[in-house]
Amino acid sequence: MAKPGFKTTEFWLSLVAMLVGAVMASGVLDATETALDNQIVGMIAMMLTGLGYTVARSFAKSTEAKAEAFKASAPPSNPT
Repeated sequence: MAKPGFKTTEFWLSLVAMLVGAVMASGVLDATETALDNQIVGMIAMMLTGLGYTVARSFAKSTEAKAEAFKASAPPSNPT
């Protein structure tokens, strides 16, 4: 059985990446000419992180569902 999402390593790594992206996108760290570039990179990082986490969880749940379906469709063992 798959762990709940918040108990997985990919959740916590994604959360850290999202927070870093959010700080970059906010413009708090940089007041120079490259601030807009950093904000764009931060927004892109947040979007890709969210997408990556969603794909990883979907794959994990899909694999688990396929395994459970295979077990359910297998003929019962006949103990002798």
